[in-house]
Amino acid sequence: MMRARLYLLVFFCFVQISLSFTQELNLKSDWRFKTDPNQLGEQQKWFSKVFDDSSWELVQVPHLWDLENEYANYKGKAWYRKDFTLNRLDKNKRVFVALGEIGMSYTLYIDGKKVGYV
Repeated sequence: MMRARLYLLVFFCFVQISLSFTQELNLKSDWRFKTDPNQLGEQQKWFSKVFDDSSWELVQVPHLWDLENEYANYKGKAWYRKDFTLNRLDKNKRVFVALGEIGMSYTLYIDGKKVGYV
C-alpha cells in the first residue's frame, strides 16, 4: 500500500481521485481546514507530510466557509488537508484528481510535493 497525503491551498473544493477510469476513491469526508490570514502556510510548510494539523477544524467537502458565521467576512487563503491510502499502483497507470468548484485558485500538494495549481 502507498500512503499519501493531499494538501490543498484553496477557497472551496470537492475532491475525487479516479484511478484508471475504473476505480474511484471518494475523499469527501474528514478534511482538516484552516484559514491563513497572515499567509504563513507556505512559509511554515503546512503542505509537509509531517506537519501537525490536529488542531485544525474537521470539515466535510464540499465546504463553503463563507456561509459559516465565523468566516462570513473572511477574504484570503485557506488550507484543506486530507490523509488517504492508495493501493499500490502500476507506474504506467495515471491517477486523476478531480476538484469541484473552487472559488478563486488553488495549489495542490501530494505527499508534500506541489503537483498542480490554477
